Amino acid sequence: MWLKALVLLLSIRYLAATCNVCQSDSNVACHSETTFSICYDGVPSYDLLPCPKDFYCTDGFYTCYQNANPVCKTEEDTSTTEIQTTSTTTPSPITTTTTKNPTTTATPITTTTTEITTTEAPWNADDICQQYTKNTFFENEDDPTCTTFITCTVDSDGTHSTKVTSCKANQYFSTSLKVCTATKPDGCVETTTT
Repeated sequence: MWLKALVLLLSIRYLAATCNVCQSDSNVACHSETTFSICYDGVPSYDLLPCPKDFYCTDGFYTCYQNANPVCKTEEDTSTTEIQTTSTTTPSPITTTTTKNPTTTATPITTTTTEITTTEAPWNADDICQQYTKNTFFENEDDPTCTTFITCTVDSDGTHSTKVTSCKANQYFSTSLKVCTATKPDGCVETTTT
């Protein structure tokens, strides 16, 4: 007599299909419940960034939301396997065979990011003037007294020239108004005469 009596339940942990997929709203890909990376041309960079504590990676505009349902989460998949066994009435010993299926686990990927320190180039009035397409005035960063400014002239042929221009006596260059005024801006030092 054939018996169908043994059913095994196997629980395997796996990552959801939305892990490592670029989200359209935020242009990032969630790699776990709390890590993500920026996408370039629809491809995750895998430079992992963490969400703040108690925040989870979602498909929302701001990516990480507090107490939210994560996009990339660990879930359980329950599958059933049916095993047929036989039983006879002969006095021979009963043999039971148990098959164990291997379990798999996901190993997290660890990425180390090294911050590179860059040195800012020194201030240069000629370089700043080259960025303009018409005549303008801007702050002379080499003058702590704020009594001079840079005049940037752009000729009709596109030639740029700079010169240091002085304000009238007791006047200071205003970076917001781009003219000399009687009001001394914060951070400017007094002029000294010798």
